[in-house]
Amino acid sequence: MANLVRVGTGFSQEKDSKIAAELALTHALSTLGGKPPQLTLVFYSGDFDPYAISAVVKKQLGKLPFVGGSTDAVVYDDRLHTFGIAIACVSSDYLHFGVAGCDNISKNTLAKAKDTIRHAVQAIPLDHYTDAYMAFNRMKKGNITGMIRIPNFFSFVFTRGFQVVRMGNEDLIIDGMNEEVGYYIPLFGGSLGDHMEKVFNQTPYEIYAFHNGKVYRDGLVCAFACTDLLYAHSLEHGYNITNKLGAVTGVANGGFVVTDVNHQNVTDWYASQVGSSKQKFLKNILYHTQKNPVGIPDGFGHIIMRAGGVPFKNYLSYIAPFHENAPVFVMDMVSKPHIMKATKTINGDLHKQLKKHMDPCFTFVTTCSSRRLLLQDDLNKEVAMLKKHLHCPIFGFSSFGEIGSKPASPSHFHHLTINVFTLYDELLTNLR
Repeated sequence: MANLVRVGTGFSQEKDSKIAAELALTHALSTLGGKPPQLTLVFYSGDFDPYAISAVVKKQLGKLPFVGGSTDAVVYDDRLHTFGIAIACVSSDYLHFGVAGCDNISKNTLAKAKDTIRHAVQAIPLDHYTDAYMAFNRMKKGNITGMIRIPNFFSFVFTRGFQVVRMGNEDLIIDGMNEEVGYYIPLFGGSLGDHMEKVFNQTPYEIYAFHNGKVYRDGLVCAFACTDLLYAHSLEHGYNITNKLGAVTGVANGGFVVTDVNHQNVTDWYASQVGSSKQKFLKNILYHTQKNPVGIPDGFGHIIMRAGGVPFKNYLSYIAPFHENAPVFVMDMVSKPHIMKATKTINGDLHKQLKKHMDPCFTFVTTCSSRRLLLQDDLNKEVAMLKKHLHCPIFGFSSFGEIGSKPASPSHFHHLTINVFTLYDELLTNLR
């Protein structure tokens, strides 16, 4: 191994928030060989005190940046845990992060998203000698296609997810960031949250985001990277497209409510597509809209999933908006083993992007909380399958929605996907 990057991870299920944060962070830092992390990722799931966690991490890291927040579940090694604190520390002289964040992202969302990513870019601590030389060396080698295919930049994005009292506005956040830095800088991350069961049983919950010692309740945090290290990314849902196609012909509440498809009431249309009476469909609406969600073609041959329609008057409400006249396919889960083949597809995508087989030194995952509820214990098998493909420990969290893309495609807000970002112990200058 070239030892260009070191990543340390830690995990604790101690009930005391301070003790758990200290144990997880100490273990993560212990494998860095005394080198400071360029970025620390902190996620937790369960009844912890976010302010206590943030204070412990801030005390140990000082001015070093960290981001993260509350989640449905955390991914550590090859399992999902609905209770615990997971921390990852990334250290490399060839990877620099600028971190920025804001609270009250539900107001003036587009402008705040643009402002946040702009401040993150401006905060990158570049070495104008070493980094300029690395950029020059990549250009000198003349691999222009490689520079276009995998740019020297990417961004981790974490935002407050859906709450009954307010939407996440993830599409607007992505639009704002794209307007500021362009559409082909990879955005990777997802929506922070709480246990998804609380959404379904209508238990009130708060969502917390971490930003360098600050704790937001309506937050957006961005860690923008300038990298000389090789990386790759992809996502997949594993569902089948059926031949059942419709057009969204009526929306309300800014697109978050679908009223009509093909000029029919949406629940009438949906029930007929899944072979159910309207009465039975409405009694089992979460089952039907998860097993047979609707998918929106993205124009690049891929599908953006929209799952979990929730009754709203006589219509269906979603946590991300639809646009009138948008085409939608009815998707089919088929079976658990079938959708778990998503990891094999992702592995193939990564190899195509790199144009060779490589094992990463760090794999960061956001997997949909709806996927956790559908697969249940089998989701641990899916994470283990991904680890088997990549020969690398898996770290991440279960999200209220995934921000990511297929390789060389624009980033979107997705549901029901497993979303993967991999970092390699090799320089971009070696990319073919």
